[in-house]
Amino acid sequence: MKEMNSKTGFFKGALDVNRIGVMGYSKGGAAAGQYCLTADDRVKAGINLGGFMFADIVEKNLDKPFMIMTHIEPWAPDGRPIGELFIERAESPAYMVAFRNALHGNFCDMTLAKKYVKLEGIVGPIDGEMFLKIMEYYVRAFFDKYVKGVPGVVIEDLSVTYPEVIFKFRNEHLAK
Repeated sequence: MKEMNSKTGFFKGALDVNRIGVMGYSKGGAAAGQYCLTADDRVKAGINLGGFMFADIVEKNLDKPFMIMTHIEPWAPDGRPIGELFIERAESPAYMVAFRNALHGNFCDMTLAKKYVKLEGIVGPIDGEMFLKIMEYYVRAFFDKYVKGVPGVVIEDLSVTYPEVIFKFRNEHLAK
């Protein structure tokens, strides 16, 4: 990253390499969680979009702000999302945004493609544009708060407006 930010790099000083946020979809989301556990203090926060968590994060508690965005698994007891486990054990600000009527494929561009391609079993019946609007709000608010350090950012519970959303958070008072 330092090379990208160098005077000769494409970004030419545009990157703040001391405030990094990581985000990934699917296995990339799990990798974002793992990276938050192992990276230095320049990494401020991470987001997992639809990924099942594995590796060290299964046994170690999160110590950097983290958000898990997931769908409700039909096989989970009482519809309880697996992401709650990581929120409950977090030692830093942690959020879970779970979507009813969504599937794994909704966390990428496929959520819009279902208008044109049959994607049953890959994306859920949730409206794709609404899904992306909700996801964009949470991603932007989270990174504004924990990576950019924008004062006064409140990550709101949108479940009142969007009953498809289950929102949970823990340790928000620990925000720096």
